[in-house]
Amino acid sequence: MRITKISIKDFRAFRGAPTVIDLTVEGHNLLVYGENGSGKSSLFQALNLFFSPLINAPKFEDNKNIYVTTNDGHIKLDIGDDTSSPTYEWEEAAIPFKEKIVSDASKTKGFLDYRSLLETHFIQRYSKDVDIFSLTVNTLLANFLNPIKKIPFKTQFANIKSLVAKRRSKYRDIELKDNLDSFNAGLISTLNELSKKSNEILALFEHSTSISFLVPGKGIYEHAYYKQLENQAIYLKVSYNGKEITGHHHFLNESRLSAVAISIYLAALLLTPPSQLRVIFLDDVLIGFDMSNRLPLLNILSTHFSDWQIFLTTYDRVWFEMVRFRVKDWNSKWAYAEFYCGKSDEGDIPIYVKEWRDYLGIAREHLDANDLKAAAIYIRSAYEDCLKHFADKQNLHIRYCVNPKDQKADYFWLVVSKAQLKTGGSVLDAALIAEVELYRSAILNQLSHTAPVTFVRREVEDSLNTINKLQAKLDTVPKSAVAN
Repeated sequence: MRITKISIKDFRAFRGAPTVIDLTVEGHNLLVYGENGSGKSSLFQALNLFFSPLINAPKFEDNKNIYVTTNDGHIKLDIGDDTSSPTYEWEEAAIPFKEKIVSDASKTKGFLDYRSLLETHFIQRYSKDVDIFSLTVNTLLANFLNPIKKIPFKTQFANIKSLVAKRRSKYRDIELKDNLDSFNAGLISTLNELSKKSNEILALFEHSTSISFLVPGKGIYEHAYYKQLENQAIYLKVSYNGKEITGHHHFLNESRLSAVAISIYLAALLLTPPSQLRVIFLDDVLIGFDMSNRLPLLNILSTHFSDWQIFLTTYDRVWFEMVRFRVKDWNSKWAYAEFYCGKSDEGDIPIYVKEWRDYLGIAREHLDANDLKAAAIYIRSAYEDCLKHFADKQNLHIRYCVNPKDQKADYFWLVVSKAQLKTGGSVLDAALIAEVELYRSAILNQLSHTAPVTFVRREVEDSLNTINKLQAKLDTVPKSAVAN
């Protein structure tokens, strides 16, 4: 079960004609690149609010674009599988929150932005300890069933607060004690599971850190004289190289703090009982990560969230290209989109979505427009892209250059063209190698693009077809199938 189509009109940054993202054919998951202010977070909020519980459900009019005066805005999601995808709508006159598929997904969804991660460290920067009681009960484990009472922790905690507010009596006190005992015992047991799963994920970042949760005493209890709850605390403890750190949020760097935070959030999602539709949306959560810490997150998503529908947004073009490069070998397909800012006559910033096309697709468009130089540049980009992806996929040994700009495509081609399968035989046949060699010095030579165009349309078209064949052939070779 997945979202197959998204239509957004007059919601937050989106304005005017509906913006439609079709995932029916292109992919199961979605990767979006966009500059700051281009609408990525509006897409994040559109899906996040769509999957809201019926209780305290948001109103569409409260999220309508501020320049819009009409009432025909909407968010429409087609949700289903390959055989059927009914449409669910959220607008001023209709709500989706009563639908079972939406209601169930609201309990298992994982929508994280950078501000979510700050709740585990930055907002408590003036405190000695990091207390995440409210975050744990109301967010992380909100829909997790207490293993003792078999009701969600958030619901049980609300019941406890309701009991505390009541007039004291024998029956009220017995019921309150029963709820407090089961809540505390169930919470401590679940926190042990959460810390174990969090550390399993955290270890993949290779930061030499681990976490645990400390519940003071035996947990929450009612004050002896006043009708109020005491000891509402869960302290996040972090160890580095086996040593527990006092005030870890003042000691660890941004990457380690972010890794701790995201590991806890992801672990909580994995522990929550599954629904038919499970969506995880990470909106620029990697601001605090350098590139070496971003790649482990992709591996975590691939291994632990392969049966989830994943949405990733980023303002970083280099990271966008790297993710696109890395997810080619995932079992689930990916769609790609780019968001841009634009100016209207009124001076506002409308948002539009441009579907991402691969380099050969862009080259074909330039070829159709008879812009041969531009077509040749994109063909070369596709050539370099498929060689680098294949080398990474097969762990091939390529000549090292201190300056990445000196890493020539020829170095990759020299190795790939001679690659042998572990089962015997060459990866590429002699005819295809000869075709690539024919165009490598002219169409695929970056120096030729700075001079006046000397090649003809037929040469460019043939080189495009050749690289298309090369890309298709390399994509069919299984991972780690090449002998080194």
